Amino acid sequence: MTQYDVVVVGAGLAGLLLASTFAVSGATPLAVLEKSLTAGGTWRHYGNAFSRVNSSEPSYRLRVKAREQHNTNHSHHSEILAEAVRAVDQHALTTCIHTNAAVHRVTCTTPRSGWLLAGRRHDTTPFALPCAFVVLATNRRLGEPRRMDLPGEDAFGGT
Repeated sequence: MTQYDVVVVGAGLAGLLLASTFAVSGATPLAVLEKSLTAGGTWRHYGNAFSRVNSSEPSYRLRVKAREQHNTNHSHHSEILAEAVRAVDQHALTTCIHTNAAVHRVTCTTPRSGWLLAGRRHDTTPFALPCAFVVLATNRRLGEPRRMDLPGEDAFGGT
C-alpha cells in the first residue's frame, strides 16, 4: 500500500488548486480522489454554456502559465474548464487524479503520524490509502451533506 505525502479529496477547482500547489512544492507522492468520472467539480457537472463566474474573478484563478488570453471578468464556463485542463497538464496531475473513488471515512491513524482514507470505487472495490496529510476539497452545498466528527473537537481551543 502506497504511503502518500498528501491526498486531496475532490477534483473541483479548489482540489485542483490545492493539488497544483502541493505539486509545485514537491509533495510526492500526491493523490487526488474524485468520486465522479471526471475532474472539474461543479463547473463540469452543473455548468452549461451560459454559466459564468458570479464573484470576484481572482477567486477563480488556477496556477497556470501562458494563458492564451486573460479570462474575462465573469468568465464563461468554457474558460473555467479550459483553465482546469491547463492546470492538470502544467502540473502533471493526470497520474495523480483517481476518479470513481468515493471516500467514506477519514481516520487519524495515531496522533500526529498520519491519516487513513477508506472508501469504494464505483465498481464497489474497497480501498484504503494512508497519507501524512489530507485535505477535503468537497462542496457542501450540493448533494447530501456529510458529517465529520473529530475526537476532541468539542474541546478545541483554536491551537
